[in-house]
Amino acid sequence: MVVSDRRGRIVHANEAFAKRLEMTREQLLDKPLAECHRTRSSAAWLQGPRRFARPTLMGQTPAYCEMFDPVLNGPFMITVTDL
Repeated sequence: MVVSDRRGRIVHANEAFAKRLEMTREQLLDKPLAECHRTRSSAAWLQGPRRFARPTLMGQTPAYCEMFDPVLNGPFMITVTDL
């Protein structure tokens, strides 16, 4: 699990996510989330024009996608919503 702010920068990451990237949780802080996904499709999806541009309205369905990252050797569910 990883949490980013509206700018797409990491503010929290769990140990499992950090291990997948072979980094510490501290090294991930303030890193652009799009840089953590090593496939072009996941990075492009995260950097899409509306991902972090405006707050989600209450009751609005979050944006999500599931993809397999061959470099990180696993599937990922990516969800974008306001906390």
